[in-house]
Amino acid sequence: MESSQRMERVITAILAAQGRDPLTMQPGDGIKLRLGGPLSGFPPLVIEKISPWRLLVAHYRDSLAGDQELPDPEIVFSLHVISGWGWVPVECRNALGRSYCYATYNEDDTIYGVNHAGIADLNELAELWGADLQEQGWIQRSDLIAVYMTLGSLAG
Repeated sequence: MESSQRMERVITAILAAQGRDPLTMQPGDGIKLRLGGPLSGFPPLVIEKISPWRLLVAHYRDSLAGDQELPDPEIVFSLHVISGWGWVPVECRNALGRSYCYATYNEDDTIYGVNHAGIADLNELAELWGADLQEQGWIQRSDLIAVYMTLGSLAG
């Protein structure tokens, strides 16, 4: 199974700059990390631990009406680094409202069914996006705005 090594390196470095570790972050701790926004020149980048072994990474843009934020994109990574898989992109949602899920989970968050072709395609997107985030300077920028917020709230 292909892992998104570039995205893993980039997001891990971004989180480290904010004093966070993707493997020790806890789902349900009431925290999302939101970086960027209007003052940074980029759409907000949101990083959230949604289960013990899954991490959501998303850019959000305002809808044309300005009444909601739309994912552009939103990718969920399975963080099964212990098994040697690394960060595997398993779900995606886009601004058109389309959602794609390429893995099926057991109650303990382990994967028991995968669509390998779907994951390979999503991995290409994740690797390109990781390169973009790196080139845009998300790791090095000291002027990024970090807002920690309660789950379910994107106001910031």
